[in-house]
Amino acid sequence: MFNNNNNNNENGDDNASLQQQQEELLVLSSIFGEDDFLQTPPLYTLLLRSNVDGDESREPLCLQFSFPAKYPTSAEHPPSFTINCPWLSHLAIDTISQHLRNIYTSEPQVIIYQWGDWLKDHAHEFSSRPLSSKDNSISNNNRNNDMVSSSSSNDLSEGDQDDIVNEHHPSNDDEDDVDDDGGAIPFIYHGEAVTDRKSKFQAHLAEVHSLEEVRAVIGELLKDKK
Repeated sequence: MFNNNNNNNENGDDNASLQQQQEELLVLSSIFGEDDFLQTPPLYTLLLRSNVDGDESREPLCLQFSFPAKYPTSAEHPPSFTINCPWLSHLAIDTISQHLRNIYTSEPQVIIYQWGDWLKDHAHEFSSRPLSSKDNSISNNNRNNDMVSSSSSNDLSEGDQDDIVNEHHPSNDDEDDVDDDGGAIPFIYHGEAVTDRKSKFQAHLAEVHSLEEVRAVIGELLKDKK
């Protein structure tokens, strides 16, 4: 009998959760419309555009979510979600995601609209924060528009870096330069050489779009002994 009562209570909670989920979906549909609220149960997608003046031209942030059975009646079962946004780093998305979870666990309730409203008001703040070198590398790889740079030494100090001028000079005399395999070599730009005691430092920069171009640039630099 005790087990039956527990089962009845759990079924009652699940039914209450399901009803609240359905009501929440109706509210979201009426607010965002079919263009910005895509329903493909059990997965739902909100396209969120910034509320900040002058920021409307950015691509919308994509919030995809699904409901666990005990949402929103249990603080331990927030909606499952992912955030996709071309102008946010992985670190920024992780930070935002943790903040959204904290909002829910502090006061369990139907939460998607509150999440969406917060993202429209605040997500842009994370895009302007400087990235660490690791995060910047990840972000660049995702955009598939990497910039390869190298230096003749790994122990270049900040003072030496400050001495490198911003004006760079292309090393390729002809845009049709090719590597040993017949592929085109991207333009390579060189900073001014800086000599510190017996060490010489020089930065190199090239825009690449494939692994083959990376190898071509490295091969060209290795051939250049000046």
